[in-house]
Amino acid sequence: MKRYNPHLAWLVSGRAIDLAMHKAGKVAGVNLFESNAMEAIASVDIPVLLIHGGKDVTIMPSCVQRIYDSRPENTELLFFPEESHAGLFGSKLDEIHRRCVALFDKSMKNAPV
Repeated sequence: MKRYNPHLAWLVSGRAIDLAMHKAGKVAGVNLFESNAMEAIASVDIPVLLIHGGKDVTIMPSCVQRIYDSRPENTELLFFPEESHAGLFGSKLDEIHRRCVALFDKSMKNAPV
């Protein structure tokens, strides 16, 4: 947990994070420990919303920019310059929710019936 969020390391063990990533990967059908985000985004034909904070030290902003640049069409980047990795889902939750719903609505309008 220290590498994800050093302030919460006392709360969640590394084993719990690994287990959560394993379960999330099973649901998504990918191995999150071996995945390549640029390959993954290039392989799907669906809208993608990337959400990132400029003060993230877990995943550097330049990394998310490279992911976005690898497939800018049908991809949106929601960037908060003053937010950290975990801070996004506190102060920016309402805006993130609005953007997710807007992307979902837009996607559903273009979906085959």
